[in-house]
Amino acid sequence: DIPCDARNPYPNHMYSSRSISSHNGGAGPDLYSNVELDYRGNDVSVDNLLRLMSNKHHPNTPPNRKLQTTSKSNVLLYLTGHGGD
Repeated sequence: DIPCDARNPYPNHMYSSRSISSHNGGAGPDLYSNVELDYRGNDVSVDNLLRLMSNKHHPNTPPNRKLQTTSKSNVLLYLTGHGGD
């Protein structure tokens, strides 16, 4: 997650440019400011991904942790990383 990466010079923020300006070092608008994260940290797991994609949730799962899709929806799942467990 870019905002939490130790190499990010602006912790908890994500900007589209590395240029300098007055309020945020010139990096332009904070691309992370209006993002609602539904899953983070230990909530990001294979089990939760499978539940999300198969629509088989626990009874008390809030709506923001479910895909609100129809038969006409297209879902893009982008995975990246360096392998591991």
